[in-house]
Amino acid sequence: MKPIRKPVRSIDREHNLVWVMGKHGKFPCRITKPSIKQGVRLGDDVSIVKSSVNGEWLCVDYHVDTPINYAIHNSYQSSYEDMIVDEKGVPYE
Repeated sequence: MKPIRKPVRSIDREHNLVWVMGKHGKFPCRITKPSIKQGVRLGDDVSIVKSSVNGEWLCVDYHVDTPINYAIHNSYQSSYEDMIVDEKGVPYE
């Protein structure tokens, strides 16, 4: 079966589950890899497939929502040398 991409609505790291939004509401998907468990966040898209053995949904990969998770800002910088600047030398806000 070809993987389907769905957005993550809730994460249960203790039980290795992500809850994704489907046509009829949220449903659980079992996380298959430790790297997914550590890296997935709310709002990311996950690739899910249905198990042919027991019929449960499995989360096999995730895709980071880059505009949200990697916004450029200088709110934690204390000096100009540490700030991220544009081509003109003006710090990003």
